Amino acid sequence: MDASDNPTDGAAAGNPPKRRRIVQNQSHRSNNACRRCKVKKANYTAALEERVAFLEGQLAERDANMTQTHPQPAPNSAAVNSPHLQAPFQSPANTINGHDFNAPMPCAVSVASNVQQSPEKLELRSSNQATVTVFTLLEAGSQDRRNNLPELPSPEIADALFESAYLYTQARYCIVDWAIVKQWHNDRVEICSGAQFGQGPSKIGAFFLWIVYAIGARLIPTTKHLSSRYYDYALTYLRVVHDADNLLTVQGLLALIQYHCRATCGPSPWHLAGVTLRICIEKGYHRQASDPTLTEYEKEARKRTFWCAYVFDRMISIALQRPFGLDDRDIDLEEPINVDIFCMDPAGLDEARRTNSHQLTSMSFALHHLRIYRFKSRISRLSRPQAFGASNQEILQLLGELDDWRLEVPTRTDDHSIPQQNEDRTQAMYLQTALLLIRPVLCRDIVDHDLIVRFATIAADACENGKEICFRAQSHTSAIQMYNSFYCGITLLQCLALKPDALPFRRVLRAIKACSNTLAVYTSSVDAASTLARLFDKLSDHRFSDVDSSVIRPGSPSAIVFLRKVAFSDPSQAESLLQAVPDDEDTVVSGAENMDALLTLTEPMGASQWLNWEDPFASFEFNDFELS
Repeated sequence: MDASDNPTDGAAAGNPPKRRRIVQNQSHRSNNACRRCKVKKANYTAALEERVAFLEGQLAERDANMTQTHPQPAPNSAAVNSPHLQAPFQSPANTINGHDFNAPMPCAVSVASNVQQSPEKLELRSSNQATVTVFTLLEAGSQDRRNNLPELPSPEIADALFESAYLYTQARYCIVDWAIVKQWHNDRVEICSGAQFGQGPSKIGAFFLWIVYAIGARLIPTTKHLSSRYYDYALTYLRVVHDADNLLTVQGLLALIQYHCRATCGPSPWHLAGVTLRICIEKGYHRQASDPTLTEYEKEARKRTFWCAYVFDRMISIALQRPFGLDDRDIDLEEPINVDIFCMDPAGLDEARRTNSHQLTSMSFALHHLRIYRFKSRISRLSRPQAFGASNQEILQLLGELDDWRLEVPTRTDDHSIPQQNEDRTQAMYLQTALLLIRPVLCRDIVDHDLIVRFATIAADACENGKEICFRAQSHTSAIQMYNSFYCGITLLQCLALKPDALPFRRVLRAIKACSNTLAVYTSSVDAASTLARLFDKLSDHRFSDVDSSVIRPGSPSAIVFLRKVAFSDPSQAESLLQAVPDDEDTVVSGAENMDALLTLTEPMGASQWLNWEDPFASFEFNDFELS
C-alpha cells in the first residue's frame, strides 16, 4: 500500500490526513485496469464513429429529399408497370421453381420508400412517426452491436432452432414462406457466406435465416441467450429486405413482429403491425388477385402473408383497445386453402382447392386460428364508441357460433412434424373470445339474470384456465396472458356485483384465488403485473362482506360503474385506476378529485402515454396464451 494511503500518518501528529497523489513509480493496479478497459474503449469508439456516420448519412438524405416538391418513389419501389420486371437481385436464392419472389408489385408510392423521406413528409403519412420507428431505429440500433456477431450455429442447433420457430408460429399463422426459408436453411453455409461478401440475394436469405433462428432461440431455454445476437445479425441485412419492396418485405416485417412480441426492448409491435398492414393495403394484397400471370403458389403466398398481417393487427388492437387498421368490409380476399405449407406443385394446389379437404395439414391450425380472429373482428362492433346494441337472442346466437368454432378444432395427432396447438390453448382462446362478447353486455343498465349466470361461469372457467396454463412447466412467460387473466377476473367481479349468487360460493372463491395467484406469479417477470395484482385484490375484497366473509355482497352503483371503467380501460391506465379505487365500496365516488380521475380514463391515449406503454408492451408474447 502507498504511504499516502496509511490513515495513521499525519493524523497521529494532529495533522490532517494527506490526500492521494499521483506517483511516478509503476502502478500495476492502474495498468491492469487500463488493460481491462482498452477493449471496451476501442469498441465504444468504433461504435460511436459508426453511429455518427449513420446519422450524417440520414441528415444528408433528408436534406436531399427536402428539395423535392413531391415525394418520388425509390428506384426499387412501386413506380413500375409490371410485377415481373427485374428486381435488384436475381438468383436461385430468391427464384424457386420458376417463381420470382423479388419482383416489386405495382403501386403509386410505397410505404417502404416513404421511410426514406424527411420527417416533415413522414408526418403527413403516419402518426407518431411509426415508420421511423420501424426502419430507422431498427437499423440504427444494429450499428452499435455489429462487433459481436455470432457464428453460424452448428447443424444440430440450427435444425432445432428452425423446427422450434416453424412448429410454434405455423400453428397460429404464416409469418414467412417456409418452403423458401427451408431451402435457405438447407443451404445456410453458402447463403450466409455469400451474404458476407456482398451478394444481394444471399443477404435476403441470410436475413430470414437469422431472424428465424432468433425466434426459435427464444423458445428454447438453452439457447435463449443467443436470440438477441441472432437478431442483431439479421438487422445487418434489413436494408436489403426493405429495398426489395415486395412480398418478402412484408414477410420480413411479420418475422420482426413475432420477435418483438417477446423482446424486452426495441420498436413496438403496434408500430410494426401498422406499417406492415399498410404495405399490404398499398400493394393490394387485401384484394383478390386479378393478375392472370400469377401462379397458384404465388396467390397462396400472398393470401397467407396478408392474413398473418390481419391477425397481428387484430391481436394487438384488441389488446390495446385501439381501432383496427383495416375494416373487414374492405377485404375481398379468400382464406388460404388447407394444404401442406411446403406444397409448391400447381397440380397439388389446384386439387386441394377443388376438393376443399378437411384432413390435417400444416395449415389446419393456422386456418382455425385465423377464423377466431375474424369472429373477434365481427363482435368488436359491440364495444366501439358507436356500439351496436345486440339483443339477448343475438348474443346467444354469437355464443353458439363460438361453440361451433370450438367443435371444429382440427383433430390432433401424435405426428410432431405437424404444427398444432394443445387443447388448453384452444380452450383459452374460446374463453377469451367469449369474454370479449360478454363485457359490453355487462355494461347495460339491465342484464338478464340467466345471461349473468352463464357469463359468470365462463369468466370463472377462464380464471382457472389461465392458472393452469401459467403454472404449466413448459408455458412461456407472456404479458398478454397476464392481462387476459386480469380481465377474466374483472369480468367475474362484474357478474358478482350484478348478481352475487350467480355461482356457488366455493366456486367463486376458487376462481378469484386462481386469478390472484396467476397475477402474483407474473409479478416476477412482467413489470405491470404488480399494479394489476394489487388492483384486482382490492376490487375483489369489496365483493366480500366485512361482517361475514362467506357472503358475497352486491355492488353499489358506483362500484358497478367503476368495474365497467376497469373492464374497458387501456392497460397503461392501471396505476391511475389503482389510485382512483375507493378504500370502501360504500363510499360514493362523487368527490371532485376521484371523479376527475375517473373521467380522465375515458380519454384516448396521447403520444406521451403511448411511449410510456410501449416498454411493457414490447415484451408481449401475443401468440402464447391467446388473445393470440
